[in-house]
Amino acid sequence: MQQRLYRYSPRRWWQNFGFGIESKTDYAFLHDVIRERLPYYAYDELEHDYPSASCSSMRKAKLLFRLCNAAKGKRLTVVGSFSDVETAAILKADGQTIISKDPPKHFHDTDMLIINGINAVNSSTWHSVTSSRCITFDMVDIGIAIFDKNRYPEHYNILQP
Repeated sequence: MQQRLYRYSPRRWWQNFGFGIESKTDYAFLHDVIRERLPYYAYDELEHDYPSASCSSMRKAKLLFRLCNAAKGKRLTVVGSFSDVETAAILKADGQTIISKDPPKHFHDTDMLIINGINAVNSSTWHSVTSSRCITFDMVDIGIAIFDKNRYPEHYNILQP
Protein backbone atom coordinates (compact mmCIF):
# COMPACT_ATOMS: atom_id res chain seq x y z
CA MET A 1 0.00 0.00 0.00
CA GLN A 2 2.82 2.41 0.84
CA GLN A 3 4.46 1.98 -2.58
CA ARG A 4 1.17 2.80 -4.27
CA LEU A 5 0.74 5.86 -2.07
CA TYR A 6 4.14 7.24 -3.09
CA ARG A 7 3.36 6.65 -6.74
CA TYR A 8 0.38 8.99 -6.47
CA SER A 9 2.08 11.65 -4.32
CA PRO A 10 3.56 13.92 -7.05
CA ARG A 11 0.25 14.21 -8.86
CA ARG A 12 -1.86 14.76 -5.74
CA TRP A 13 0.38 17.02 -3.67
CA TRP A 14 -0.94 20.24 -5.20
CA GLN A 15 -4.56 19.75 -4.13
CA ASN A 16 -3.70 17.77 -1.02
CA PHE A 17 -3.76 20.83 1.27
CA GLY A 18 -6.27 22.83 -0.72
CA PHE A 19 -4.05 24.44 -3.35
CA GLY A 20 -5.94 24.88 -6.60
CA ILE A 21 -9.37 24.47 -5.01
CA GLU A 22 -11.21 27.66 -5.87
CA SER A 23 -14.61 26.75 -4.46
CA LYS A 24 -15.03 27.90 -0.86
CA THR A 25 -17.43 25.04 -0.19
CA ASP A 26 -15.05 22.37 -1.48
CA TYR A 27 -12.10 23.94 0.35
CA ALA A 28 -14.09 23.99 3.60
CA PHE A 29 -15.15 20.37 3.06
CA LEU A 30 -11.51 19.37 2.55
CA HIS A 31 -10.24 21.18 5.65
CA ASP A 32 -13.21 20.84 8.00
CA VAL A 33 -14.18 17.24 7.26
CA ILE A 34 -11.50 15.29 5.42
CA ARG A 35 -8.42 16.88 7.06
CA GLU A 36 -9.98 17.58 10.48
CA ARG A 37 -7.55 16.81 13.33
CA LEU A 38 -9.69 17.62 16.36
CA PRO A 39 -11.01 14.62 18.29
CA TYR A 40 -14.66 13.64 17.94
CA TYR A 41 -16.70 12.04 20.69
CA ALA A 42 -16.71 8.60 19.06
CA TYR A 43 -12.94 8.24 18.60
CA ASP A 44 -12.36 7.02 22.17
CA GLU A 45 -15.27 4.60 21.93
CA LEU A 46 -13.96 3.15 18.68
CA GLU A 47 -10.44 2.72 20.06
CA HIS A 48 -11.84 1.14 23.22
CA ASP A 49 -14.21 -1.24 21.39
CA TYR A 50 -11.65 -2.29 18.74
CA PRO A 51 -8.20 -2.32 20.37
CA SER A 52 -6.76 -4.77 17.82
CA ALA A 53 -7.66 -2.64 14.78
CA SER A 54 -4.69 -1.56 12.67
CA CYS A 55 -3.67 2.09 12.41
CA SER A 56 -4.76 2.35 8.77
CA SER A 57 -8.13 0.77 9.51
CA MET A 58 -8.66 3.10 12.49
CA ARG A 59 -7.66 6.13 10.38
CA LYS A 60 -10.13 5.10 7.67
CA ALA A 61 -12.81 4.52 10.32
CA LYS A 62 -12.28 8.04 11.71
CA LEU A 63 -12.50 9.48 8.20
CA LEU A 64 -15.72 7.58 7.51
CA PHE A 65 -17.14 8.79 10.82
CA ARG A 66 -16.37 12.42 9.93
CA LEU A 67 -17.88 12.02 6.46
CA CYS A 68 -21.07 10.41 7.77
CA ASN A 69 -21.30 12.99 10.54
CA ALA A 70 -20.99 15.82 8.00
CA ALA A 71 -23.75 14.29 5.87
CA LYS A 72 -26.37 14.07 8.63
CA GLY A 73 -29.82 14.79 7.29
CA LYS A 74 -28.78 14.00 3.72
CA ARG A 75 -29.13 10.84 1.71
CA LEU A 76 -25.79 9.08 2.10
CA THR A 77 -24.80 5.81 0.45
CA VAL A 78 -21.62 3.93 1.33
CA VAL A 79 -20.48 1.28 -1.18
CA GLY A 80 -17.84 -1.39 -0.67
CA SER A 81 -16.64 -3.86 1.89
CA PHE A 82 -15.46 -2.49 5.21
CA SER A 83 -13.82 -3.88 8.33
CA ASP A 84 -15.72 -4.15 11.61
CA VAL A 85 -14.31 -0.92 13.03
CA GLU A 86 -15.13 0.98 9.82
CA THR A 87 -18.70 -0.31 9.81
CA ALA A 88 -19.07 0.61 13.49
CA ALA A 89 -17.79 4.13 12.76
CA ILE A 90 -20.36 4.57 9.98
CA LEU A 91 -23.20 3.39 12.20
CA LYS A 92 -22.09 5.56 15.16
CA ALA A 93 -22.26 8.69 13.04
CA ASP A 94 -25.67 8.17 11.49
CA GLY A 95 -28.10 5.27 11.60
CA GLN A 96 -29.74 6.45 8.36
CA THR A 97 -26.71 5.67 6.17
CA ILE A 98 -27.20 2.98 3.54
CA ILE A 99 -24.27 0.53 3.51
CA SER A 100 -24.21 -1.56 0.36
CA LYS A 101 -21.75 -3.79 -1.47
CA ASP A 102 -23.34 -2.83 -4.79
CA PRO A 103 -23.60 0.73 -6.13
CA PRO A 104 -27.02 2.38 -6.51
CA LYS A 105 -28.70 2.07 -9.90
CA HIS A 106 -29.18 5.82 -10.18
CA PHE A 107 -26.52 8.02 -8.63
CA HIS A 108 -28.89 10.93 -8.20
CA ASP A 109 -30.94 8.95 -5.67
CA THR A 110 -28.35 10.05 -3.10
CA ASP A 111 -26.76 13.33 -2.02
CA MET A 112 -23.37 11.88 -1.13
CA LEU A 113 -21.75 8.64 -2.24
CA ILE A 114 -18.69 7.09 -0.59
CA ILE A 115 -17.00 4.25 -2.47
CA ASN A 116 -14.30 2.05 -0.95
CA GLY A 117 -11.73 0.45 -3.27
CA ILE A 118 -12.02 2.80 -6.24
CA ASN A 119 -8.79 1.59 -7.84
CA ALA A 120 -9.36 -2.12 -7.30
CA VAL A 121 -12.78 -3.63 -6.69
CA ASN A 122 -15.07 -0.72 -7.60
CA SER A 123 -13.04 0.94 -10.36
CA SER A 124 -15.80 0.68 -12.99
CA THR A 125 -18.30 2.18 -10.56
CA TRP A 126 -15.95 5.05 -9.78
CA HIS A 127 -15.39 5.69 -13.50
CA SER A 128 -19.14 5.95 -14.08
CA VAL A 129 -19.48 8.29 -11.09
CA THR A 130 -16.74 10.63 -12.31
CA SER A 131 -18.36 10.84 -15.73
CA SER A 132 -21.60 12.11 -14.17
CA ARG A 133 -22.21 15.69 -13.01
CA CYS A 134 -20.87 15.75 -9.45
CA ILE A 135 -18.05 16.96 -7.24
CA THR A 136 -15.60 14.14 -6.54
CA PHE A 137 -12.72 13.68 -4.13
CA ASP A 138 -10.40 10.86 -5.22
CA MET A 139 -8.28 9.73 -2.25
CA VAL A 140 -6.40 6.80 -3.85
CA ASP A 141 -8.59 4.11 -2.26
CA ILE A 142 -11.72 5.97 -1.13
CA GLY A 143 -13.85 8.09 -3.43
CA ILE A 144 -16.37 10.71 -2.32
CA ALA A 145 -18.98 12.03 -4.72
CA ILE A 146 -21.27 14.94 -3.83
CA PHE A 147 -24.28 15.33 -6.09
CA ASP A 148 -25.50 18.90 -6.33
CA LYS A 149 -27.40 20.01 -9.43
CA ASN A 150 -26.61 23.67 -8.78
CA ARG A 151 -22.84 23.19 -8.80
CA TYR A 152 -20.36 22.85 -11.62
CA PRO A 153 -18.71 19.39 -11.59
CA GLU A 154 -15.17 19.25 -10.20
CA HIS A 155 -12.72 16.41 -9.64
CA TYR A 156 -10.06 16.66 -6.92
CA ASN A 157 -7.15 14.24 -6.46
CA ILE A 158 -5.96 14.26 -2.87
CA LEU A 159 -4.16 11.90 -0.52
CA GLN A 160 -5.77 10.07 2.33
CA PRO A 161 -5.54 11.86 5.67
